[in-house]
Amino acid sequence: MNIAVLMSSKSDRWSTPREFLSGLRKTFGDFELDPAATPSTTVAANFYTRKTDGLASEWFGRVFVNPPYGRPIRLWSAKVIAELDRGQVKSIVFLCPARTDATWWRNLFARATTVYFVRGRLSFGGIRRSGTATFPSSVFYLRPGRPDRKRVGYIGRDGLPCQP
Repeated sequence: MNIAVLMSSKSDRWSTPREFLSGLRKTFGDFELDPAATPSTTVAANFYTRKTDGLASEWFGRVFVNPPYGRPIRLWSAKVIAELDRGQVKSIVFLCPARTDATWWRNLFARATTVYFVRGRLSFGGIRRSGTATFPSSVFYLRPGRPDRKRVGYIGRDGLPCQP
């Protein structure tokens, strides 16, 4: 089996499935900023693109991040932690591959109030073949400060919390 095929993509940008996003809004509320967007895929009134650079810009309010996947994701996860420490965000919802073996993923886990594992595989925009991701996904809910307790659960492909 050629594992490189399973772990690669022509693009590192995967647009968030609409039904999933609708459920996330019901779960977490509306988002004020999308720092990893394109004009056609943004999920908030305020957004940054590659050109306006969400990694170099300050974040605020309730933030949704579906970062570019691949190597840049570690930079985005570090930015999440930096913005939590800066204290101008109310909350951050971070959608990413469930790479529990990666240092960046474990660093987010340590700071998260809630971690959801997505039940099933998401159908991101931009995927050609079968239409579903070749990897499991997770959703982090993070707030400034250190969590006293952590909730770990499951979220369905509809973006709503569910049973395993």
